[in-house]
Amino acid sequence: MSCWVITQKRESDYGGRDGREIHGEAVALAMGVTPSLKRVPALSIFSPSSLLGNPPEGGALAPPWPELVLAIGRQGLRWARWVRRQSGGKTFLAVLQKPALPFHGADFIWAPSHDRLRGKNTVSSLFSPHPFTEQKLQAAAERFAERFEKLPRPHVGVLVGGTSRAYQFTDEDMERLCSNLKQIVERDGAGLIVTTSNRTARAHCRLLERRLAGLPALLWDRSERDFYPALLGAADVFIATPDSVNMISEAAGTGKPILLFSMETGSARFRWFHEEIERRGITRPLGKRLEFWNYPPVNATKEIAEALLDAMRKRRGRA
Repeated sequence: MSCWVITQKRESDYGGRDGREIHGEAVALAMGVTPSLKRVPALSIFSPSSLLGNPPEGGALAPPWPELVLAIGRQGLRWARWVRRQSGGKTFLAVLQKPALPFHGADFIWAPSHDRLRGKNTVSSLFSPHPFTEQKLQAAAERFAERFEKLPRPHVGVLVGGTSRAYQFTDEDMERLCSNLKQIVERDGAGLIVTTSNRTARAHCRLLERRLAGLPALLWDRSERDFYPALLGAADVFIATPDSVNMISEAAGTGKPILLFSMETGSARFRWFHEEIERRGITRPLGKRLEFWNYPPVNATKEIAEALLDAMRKRRGRA
């Protein structure tokens, strides 16, 4: 099967890659398909190109048209619709994430459950897709084993996000998180393997670096792409800020305990998400000590890929 993943060209947020693009590639690979990644420029709805339906510059979108296009984001959906028109309607149009534009005409839509999106050809899952299998995580962890072995056990994977539409990550929040990490090192004798995200403010990254100095900790400087999957594979337990569904989804794929750092939110969607994952025994609130428990690893990527393949088979059956 030929497959394109179309996303907006923008600053990368994971080791040289766009996180949304990674979602699309992960779903395609779980379907057994190696996709072509198409990065399109952002267009205003008033721009001549968007009104005339011309392709983006550089020939990124050109025939032969794919059997499947995975559209992510406003610009991805806009250009995926253009591709489908050029194919005479033969290209199967799948949308990942809740679309910001009207999505009538899409053959398949996946959105996270907390978006509460309902409609024809729509499926949802509690967690978001990701590219990490158990084998990939263990292989990455082995490449960093020498560095990780210098840290005391248990190894705590610390997943630090930042300000989003649902959360305001303040200086006080970062100071409180750093104090919690220091207490856990002192009380549990743990070693910290820490990552920030693209949304972590630079001032918070510097503060985190200063507070971790002198502690048994490794902080990802984002230069080595394999560090993040190695963290997921090597950690015995996770501490995560609540703002990133993606990082929590990736940690939940391991079946390892996730302790959530407390932050205030005005988002009913996020409150529902966190209440649900706690109810399912995946997370617990972060206290003064580490806690350990087990739950079945969650694999939303496989679930989404199987639903998409089923939708494509049904359309072929009607053709």
